Amino acid sequence: FITKHHGGTTLDELETPFVIVGKGIRQGWVIPECVMGYDMAGTMAYILGLDIPQPWVGKPIMSVFK
Repeated sequence: FITKHHGGTTLDELETPFVIVGKGIRQGWVIPECVMGYDMAGTMAYILGLDIPQPWVGKPIMSVFK
């Protein structure tokens, strides 16, 4: 079977691992809420103390913090 598209058709095939480690980050935490790929950028901006630009859709994934 040859597929001509990117990704899959099930939710498991659409998941992207997000591993984050550091001071103030919960250890062994599994994110309970639904997040999108662009939330990773919002989370990194938050960690770095950067202002999140107004046009960005992504928001920090606050549940990963202690």
